[in-house]
Amino acid sequence: MMRLKHFSSVLCSRKNTCCFTLSTLTSCNSTSTSFLSKKHLTTSSTGNSKGRPGLFSLPNLHQPSDFPLLASNAISNCNNLREQLRNSLSNSNNNSNASNSNSNSDSNNPHETLILLDDISNTVCSVIDASELCRSVHINPQWRNSASHAFQILSEYIAELNADPTLYQSLTQITSNPQLMNDNTLNQEEKRMAMLLQKEFERDGIHLEEEKRLEVQKLSGFVTQLETLFTENLIHNKVYDLTGGDLVKDVLDIIPKHILHQHHPQPLSHTHTQNDQQIVQVSHAQNNHTSVFDTHTPNSLTLTTDPHITSTLLRHSPSPALRKQIYYESNTTNPQNLDILDALISQRHALASAMGYPSYAHYFTFDKMTQSPNNVHSFLKSVNGACENQYKKDME
Repeated sequence: MMRLKHFSSVLCSRKNTCCFTLSTLTSCNSTSTSFLSKKHLTTSSTGNSKGRPGLFSLPNLHQPSDFPLLASNAISNCNNLREQLRNSLSNSNNNSNASNSNSNSDSNNPHETLILLDDISNTVCSVIDASELCRSVHINPQWRNSASHAFQILSEYIAELNADPTLYQSLTQITSNPQLMNDNTLNQEEKRMAMLLQKEFERDGIHLEEEKRLEVQKLSGFVTQLETLFTENLIHNKVYDLTGGDLVKDVLDIIPKHILHQHHPQPLSHTHTQNDQQIVQVSHAQNNHTSVFDTHTPNSLTLTTDPHITSTLLRHSPSPALRKQIYYESNTTNPQNLDILDALISQRHALASAMGYPSYAHYFTFDKMTQSPNNVHSFLKSVNGACENQYKKDME
């Protein structure tokens, strides 16, 4: 029901940040009109900061410890919304079995059902999207660790939502009703939202028989674990030396040396005397110590594969030689990923087979714009043909 997307790797196609496919109607990352009310984002907080927008404009996100509180509060609010859907579904079933067709109904109309589903989506997405961003870009490790904790909490909760039959049945009551889907009760946007959401539910096998559904859920869990492990290994920082005056100068033109020093200590140059060096002292409040280094351009630097350093150099360096080395170092951090990749390929194929598809590529693309692997290959081939002459010219 909810899709998690990896920002960090093409391999990680089913994880990352939300979301409920209702985001096709109101994306969690867009400025579209949302049915989510601010009460869904509030949580307990101390001091005068209560209720005020904090990091990423989330109310009450003012310190690292607030992230798990926001995650817990989101789950609580979502469970309340799920209970409303559960009661509505129960009332609807009871009314359908009643002999008196004129009996009063407390069940939701289709609009209310879609709004509740959308509220669940946005309640979770507002926190998990922010935690995904924070754990990827925040410079403070305390914030990153707290955001990762919140992300893990909500990832597990999303898996629970994906397997919730009440949510699925609430939706299929709409999509399986020809009158609702053909008349003007729902507008075209609402109909499309309902159909796409149903497809997202069924990607996880919720429509299958119990034995097959449990098999799909188990395989899906294996795939997600392997994807997570692969990505974590990629961003595990490796320390390496960059040598060569030109390459070092290219780095320092983009990232000041004192910033590099915060990620990994840079040694003082031994080619100058103390009097010749321009000494810079940097106070580290968190570590309560002072680091000393010179600002002359050295012949080598000690870098790490920290994503902040890597992405900055890859994005802003005009030097092909530097970008090539940075790319190589950042993508060879963990040889064990080869075994993980083999396992991931195997588990993805097993998952696709259990869902009735000939390959994972077919399973992944069937509900996308591309629709099939053949269309992807055709598109890439056409792009390659259009770019071939320019590519050869650039390589000369």
